[in-house]
Amino acid sequence: MNVLKSWISIVTMTLLLAVILVACMACNGITQNNSADNIWTGKWDTEQWGEMTLQQIGNTVTGNYEWDGGKITGTVSGNMLKGTWSESPTYQPENDAGDFEFTISSGGNSFTGRWRYGSSGDWDGDWDGERIR
Repeated sequence: MNVLKSWISIVTMTLLLAVILVACMACNGITQNNSADNIWTGKWDTEQWGEMTLQQIGNTVTGNYEWDGGKITGTVSGNMLKGTWSESPTYQPENDAGDFEFTISSGGNSFTGRWRYGSSGDWDGDWDGERIR
């Protein structure tokens, strides 16, 4: 009888530890998804170019936005995201591609930015966004 009680106690403790481990792993995943490591990941409302979806892996960000089937790719450094945008029909400079620079807010829920055609010269306009989710 004592052996059976010991065995039940060991099984119960093992199951309890397994539940705690799974809960900790789930909490860690939630924390990682909202961490500074991928602060740019999510959906953004940009007044200028429509809804934009971004995915950050490491310091690389890729995404798309509604206007003309737009695509962006960039590199994160601190609170800045710098890269290139492109749109249909050619997805090529001088008329359908260029540079952008975004600066994310301290809370990570909005950004201010600018864009230009090509990779040199004056900036052509603002590109701002607010996080949707």
